Amino acid sequence: SWASRGLGDVYKRQPTEFNVTIENISAAPITLNNVQVSCGCTTPKFQANAVIAPGQKTTVTLGFNGASMGNFTKNATIFLSDNLIKTVNFHGVGVQ
Repeated sequence: SWASRGLGDVYKRQPTEFNVTIENISAAPITLNNVQVSCGCTTPKFQANAVIAPGQKTTVTLGFNGASMGNFTKNATIFLSDNLIKTVNFHGVGVQ
């Protein structure tokens, strides 16, 4: 889903990760070109230039360093071939 995803409580100094699954629902192959994040506290893991065949899936893992306190919202922008750009948002609450 490209919608906002809730992480719930994220403990300070305890990094967390979650996966975003990308499925190619088109009739042609697409390429995962890049993933850009909104700040240095978020790290993406993905296979650059991965070709996703029709009906196939790939995963982008987003890590968050857990240093924020209180409510937070972050995002990652996923760049695919044919100028397809999607943004995924995630939010949570940083706690001690």
